[in-house]
Amino acid sequence: MSATSRNPACTLHLEDGWQAVIVDGTSRPADPPGVDLGARLARAYAAKYRDRGYEPKPDAWEGPGAGGLVLFTPTTAVAWFDFPTDVTRFRFPSNSERAKACHAVQPDAPTVGGRNARRSDRSGSGSPATAISSG
Repeated sequence: MSATSRNPACTLHLEDGWQAVIVDGTSRPADPPGVDLGARLARAYAAKYRDRGYEPKPDAWEGPGAGGLVLFTPTTAVAWFDFPTDVTRFRFPSNSERAKACHAVQPDAPTVGGRNARRSDRSGSGSPATAISSG
């Protein structure tokens, strides 16, 4: 049994403490992704880790346990690129909140890709995150 099966809470972050993105959420074991996605994953891993001797094959994530592949669902995040002047926290809506939002379209709300915009930051990415404080 993997650690994420016993406790799905996890945190992902970048290695740089001055320009940071820290995301909290939950994970669960993934289903095998198929050979097409497996090939894309294998190329990405080989590009990054080939010099360390790691070159997975496209079928490395097939079979029981999907080769350790997990699905991550973010719940909150904090990010900054010019600490402490631009620290921003984000809250990602749950599946039930997203379902409710699909039924409650606000006619005057800004839209991104045909959906109500859910994030107010400088990126304009239309990510389904809500900024809950900004520096």
